[in-house]
Amino acid sequence: MTIPIAATPITPGLQQGICTIEHMGRTLQFRTNPNQIWWTYRLLTKVENTYGGRVIQVLGCRIEDLIVTVECGRGGWPYLRQIIHFMRDMIGDQRKGNPGIFSYTTRGWIFRVYALSVPFEDKVNATTREIELRFKVQEDVSGMASTSTISSELSRLAAGIGFVKSPYNSGSAASQLKSYVESAAFAQ
Repeated sequence: MTIPIAATPITPGLQQGICTIEHMGRTLQFRTNPNQIWWTYRLLTKVENTYGGRVIQVLGCRIEDLIVTVECGRGGWPYLRQIIHFMRDMIGDQRKGNPGIFSYTTRGWIFRVYALSVPFEDKVNATTREIELRFKVQEDVSGMASTSTISSELSRLAAGIGFVKSPYNSGSAASQLKSYVESAAFAQ
């Protein structure tokens, strides 16, 4: 059974896209808030102690776990069962070694993933049912998540150490350096 994705109006300021999980010829599509998608990561670094201090090179980023929250309020129990059955089949079939593909349209995220678990709880007073889909990321195919993670981590580091961009550290053209030196000499 397939529950169609209805064209629901998007709340201003909230950009919903379509998540797609593909595995061995089967496809599951659902809508979710992009703020309900998280990942854990590990920065790949190389640390060297020098006479001037400690140098930390950021070589890259490894996305490790992906967690997606799906709300099954409008689709009800049939929608919930469709998601759970897809994940159950994916967990069983991935023993052959083939990862699935997770993609999210509005952000351009594409990951190769292995399904880990589908923890689920039901409460009598719950009006919507949330399912947390958990994956282990094999590869960030699009590179979008890794790039944004490294960028935000570098911004956080720069804010913490008082980094100020200048012609001496920005890799700018020689003409900018010359004008900077001239303005500094003129100020004296």
